[in-house]
Amino acid sequence: MLKVRPTHPRHPNGWKTCYLLVALLSLLGCASSASSAAASAPKSGSLLVDDFEDRNLESAVGLSWIIVADDQMGGNSKVHLSIARPGANGSRAALRITGNVAQGFQFPFAGVWALTRPDGRPNDLSAYRGIRFYARGPKGSYLAGLRHIQARQGISFVASFEVQPEWTRVEIPFDKLQRYPPTGPAVEFTAKNTLMVGISTAGRFQGEFQVEIDQVELYS
Repeated sequence: MLKVRPTHPRHPNGWKTCYLLVALLSLLGCASSASSAAASAPKSGSLLVDDFEDRNLESAVGLSWIIVADDQMGGNSKVHLSIARPGANGSRAALRITGNVAQGFQFPFAGVWALTRPDGRPNDLSAYRGIRFYARGPKGSYLAGLRHIQARQGISFVASFEVQPEWTRVEIPFDKLQRYPPTGPAVEFTAKNTLMVGISTAGRFQGEFQVEIDQVELYS
């Protein structure tokens, strides 16, 4: 049985935990009835995912960042989240993601995801053009993208980005996103019914990793 692994125990039960369970099941490709509950996003400006200025592990919608790694499906990879100080451009804080990607799964991976609505339902993000954030860490490649519901299944669309030791702004247009992992029939990307925004290790990477992110948003 899959278990939700929230980043901290502030919400050990109740409706928030239920929505995290729905989100995780969708993230792992299981059927979800939430696909019929999409809601419209704001039509202009940017949508803040998290700026980490409150120095906790909750995103802007008030729900915990969700750790997702292959150890939840029988693999051996691990992820840990903490707050880094200071953040990008003199901000008070950023999110530090550390972990280890290990053998034992077909596509080893480790990452974090944030829901786009406080009620855990999918969102129509077609008013936005891409994902923008700052990142730093030891040089390496990572993936960032969206998880959305299509035909009652969760599907990830991501693009790669490079991390440098200094803070660097990353912009990923939606039209650069591709299905991941690259298995199964071809599926056209759509920003409708988007459940989560996330960042993960890339490709066949294995070993220890560390990356910090800050000021995560969707831009129009």
